Amino acid sequence: MLSKSFLSTAVCAVSLLAVTLVTPAGAQAPAAAPTVPAAPPVQLSLAAQNRLLEEAEKAFTTKEYSTAVAKLQELLTAIGPAKKDPALEILYFNLGLGNLLGNENAQAEVAFTDCIKRYPKGDYTSRCHLGIGRACIAQNAPEKKLQAIEALKTAAMDPKYRSEAGLWLGQVYTGLGKHDEALAVFRSLMGSDVRTPQQTTAAVEAIGLLANTGKPDDLAVYLDGLSRQSGVRDALAWYANQVIVLGDELVAAKSYEIALIIYRSVPPRREILDIQSRALETMRKDQKILETTVAAEANKPINQHSSAAALLAALRPAIELATTAMKAVEDKPDLDAALLMRRGRCLFFLDRSEEALVCFRTIRTNYTSTPDAEAASYAEIVMLNKLQNIPEIKEKCELFMRKYPSSENLERVASLAGEVIASSGDWKEVGSFYRGLESQFPHSENLERYVFFQALAFYMERNYKEAVPILARFLKDFPNSDWVEKALYYG
Repeated sequence: MLSKSFLSTAVCAVSLLAVTLVTPAGAQAPAAAPTVPAAPPVQLSLAAQNRLLEEAEKAFTTKEYSTAVAKLQELLTAIGPAKKDPALEILYFNLGLGNLLGNENAQAEVAFTDCIKRYPKGDYTSRCHLGIGRACIAQNAPEKKLQAIEALKTAAMDPKYRSEAGLWLGQVYTGLGKHDEALAVFRSLMGSDVRTPQQTTAAVEAIGLLANTGKPDDLAVYLDGLSRQSGVRDALAWYANQVIVLGDELVAAKSYEIALIIYRSVPPRREILDIQSRALETMRKDQKILETTVAAEANKPINQHSSAAALLAALRPAIELATTAMKAVEDKPDLDAALLMRRGRCLFFLDRSEEALVCFRTIRTNYTSTPDAEAASYAEIVMLNKLQNIPEIKEKCELFMRKYPSSENLERVASLAGEVIASSGDWKEVGSFYRGLESQFPHSENLERYVFFQALAFYMERNYKEAVPILARFLKDFPNSDWVEKALYYG
């Protein structure tokens, strides 16, 4: 069974904003210094400025966010607050981001707001609104939640951040008990273009929130649309694990219909590996190109740097996560069988017996070496009994007893087989079968049944000499049995 520990679920879990000097994180950080640089400019050489930038990047990577903020402040102080070169917008944005990741939420809100004032139509303006929304949510005050709603609505107007902003907006509405508003947001996200790891994370969160609304049709539409999104396909192995874990949580909560929809949305293992392998190949080629570009810009002034470093910083953790997730899928050769078993159980609890039987039978016949094969074989017998398919029950019980002689379900299967044999009227076989059960399970709670049917078999064959002593033993050993009256009659 897959679990959340099977691979890291940290991918952008804290920062859905990260497109620059960012790796996923949630660690606490020391208090950050004041957000907006106020000291007089200090002249620094080009080499010194690039050194500060590199140190800030390293601090983001190692999750030392207070250090990252301090380095950025020092760099911006040296450059001078009056300068509004568009190339510097990324630094002001990351000042807010460092505070946000370091849980300095009030200072993050101030920094993002300052960035918007400096660059009201900049490349990072939408991300700053998203950051303000996140920072206000984290401050957990009623008035801040209202501010968060307005900031997130503004961020959602940018198609590139619609899914991320929509996710957080839906969560704010949910937290405020405005479930209709939250559902309206999630419905609006169903056609969103999911491209980045951050958007993919948002999409997974939206699945969970949609699942909790109890609207299976809405969820099915959303999942169908997600399967074609490039961001999901780039992180398909990670995505598949997340939705399986979500499905398992829904089963634990007995939400079988919703869980079934989620399980059915997971592609076959071979398809996951094929798509993920091709996506990783492309991502690694992009990584090499970006690394070459970053190296070529190392000695250029900061305002002449491209976005290559930012893109590379976002790409590296995405590659690492996708690689880890793919390895986990590769190490799970029975994934398809495990999903079939999950679907079969959901169908069983939904009383869709014929469909459940198909799942269990497919596992028994097509996945003979999977750990779920025994459980599927037993479940198939249970379903056949429920459907009263008597001829098949006998055959499958005999097959189960031969193949799984040490199974904890062996006696239950054997007892069911005995009932089927008894209903056939072949009393010689009935007597032989129940003698075998008594010998194999001498301390069974069903022992009275095993003894009674031995006597009954002899009686029905008119072999009273053998029947009478067994009936006498039955009456002595089981005086309170429901079959005492019949035993007295036959005796």
